[in-house]
Amino acid sequence: MPRYIQRNVPAGLLTGEQAQNVLGVSDTTLREYVKDELLRKYGVPGSKQRPYYSEKEVNRLRTRLNGTYEIRASFEQALEKDIDSIIIIDKKTFPEEGAAASLDTLKAWYRANPHTFYVVRDAERVVRGYASLIPTDKKTVEEFIHDAIDGENILDKILQYEPGREIAVYCMAIAVDPDFVGTWEGTYYGRQLIEGTKTFLLSLAERGIDIASITARSYKQDGLRLLRRLNIPQLRSPVERKSLFQLDLRTSGIKFAEDYRELLDTWKEKNNAINSNTHQPAPPFER
Repeated sequence: MPRYIQRNVPAGLLTGEQAQNVLGVSDTTLREYVKDELLRKYGVPGSKQRPYYSEKEVNRLRTRLNGTYEIRASFEQALEKDIDSIIIIDKKTFPEEGAAASLDTLKAWYRANPHTFYVVRDAERVVRGYASLIPTDKKTVEEFIHDAIDGENILDKILQYEPGREIAVYCMAIAVDPDFVGTWEGTYYGRQLIEGTKTFLLSLAERGIDIASITARSYKQDGLRLLRRLNIPQLRSPVERKSLFQLDLRTSGIKFAEDYRELLDTWKEKNNAINSNTHQPAPPFER
């Protein structure tokens, strides 16, 4: 008997091999497209066959990959005026009454430390996504994890990024404008948000900022998806219906944590050498 049996492919669908041929990619790359939500897999009810791909979606992706559909976006530190746009995204992401933080609260966080907010802008400079990263201490993070504190009561707990000072980062929110969820644009903005956040955190290590941990919680599917793409381990949450993610940058063996420690160790070596010669303290992180 032959090893492989030719399948009768339903109309409008492609096998994995056919999708690879249309796109000119390997099986590994095809799986990456699925992981990045650029393609979806479809099954036939009652069938145990391998999944199919939509012919229309595959052809659409090929058009985009060939450069006839271009998206541009940038990851940047937010300006105070961007808080208005962030609030709009926040309220669409968390429509439940009282779930979204108030405008005054977000502006107070920003004024306490402008590095609290980073945004993704499209080609027209419109904010399409944002990350809110609160630099604080371990005790405050534990209070967040157990719902003993909320964002309205943390102003005095927001710390400055200073070399040599231990910081625990709490990811208050990371979101793409819900109007773009499930679209090519939304996937691209999400990728920019993830990669930009990682780059920012690594830049802290280059400046000698000692982050002990990164913690986040979410109960939204899109938030969970973004946090998983950040490769932050998921832990058992003490609060029902709120998934907990936490990365210990001092002990984790994932590549991002190892890269962070290597950059921080390099800074420490250079700073120690400079201090031994000049007896000058390291400069603070620029606001």
